Amino acid sequence: MPELSTFNTNDLIDSTISDPCVLDPDFPCEQFITHFISQGSVVHATVWIAQGKEAKGTLILSPQWYGGDRLESVIIPLMTAGINVMTFHPRGMWDNQHRYTLTGAVDDLLAAADYVRSASTSEIQTSQGRAWRTDPSRIAVMGLSGGGGNVSLSACAEDPLIQSVIAVASNSMAPASPEATEQVQAINRRARAMSAGRIDVEGVLQSMTPADYDRMRPTVRAVDLVDKNVLLVGAMRDTVAPLATSHRPIAQAMRDAGVRVFDEVILDTDHGFLTRRIALARLTIQWLRQRCGF
Repeated sequence: MPELSTFNTNDLIDSTISDPCVLDPDFPCEQFITHFISQGSVVHATVWIAQGKEAKGTLILSPQWYGGDRLESVIIPLMTAGINVMTFHPRGMWDNQHRYTLTGAVDDLLAAADYVRSASTSEIQTSQGRAWRTDPSRIAVMGLSGGGGNVSLSACAEDPLIQSVIAVASNSMAPASPEATEQVQAINRRARAMSAGRIDVEGVLQSMTPADYDRMRPTVRAVDLVDKNVLLVGAMRDTVAPLATSHRPIAQAMRDAGVRVFDEVILDTDHGFLTRRIALARLTIQWLRQRCGF
């Protein structure tokens, strides 16, 4: 089966494998750590600023559950292509003061977007004392799997100022079959053993209320994304969020809702996208430029 795309990926720029050929000494690329407040608590974050004096759009990356993949491999290509990037650690991900939840991660992503918007009008500076060159009207969110993709879709649905979302290998979170439940339990046992008990995916799912599930289900949130730009990326060999039970029902819900700009891409890889990271970075850059004005 060939890779499927409803989006033209032929006209690609190669920021993914090329360093900048021209450097701006006055407004260089920068990386710095920062923090913002979510629900009264500190959330730690890292920011990458693209070079150049003009204000740039910002892509906020939401991590997988419990500090998993933040799609770090796309950060430098994005920055090289002239797009600012921010990542953060949701409450409960690494600290022992909170319990990590998907809905809590949505709240943190919403707070991150508020923080990025405030940077254009406040005294927030980079670690080198320069102004944070960000355009508050161009903020997009992106992530992998439930903690990244689902969280990003829900945040975009809830914040009228977040206009664009890239959801990679999102999960429909439909009622699980006995086989899927057994798979979650097996994954949870391994994760708990490897993390010294820190990770408890099954416990988080069991603690969610019906309202929490509706908040996190892309098929439910599709009607709240009608006026947004949505890119849904699936994996042909995904066994965690399979095409048949996750990607395709989500894509159909977006079409049924009449989402203003909806594109879907299916890449020949598995849930981790480890063999398609360059393709994913290229797709992200082109989509943000062509569909979202970055």
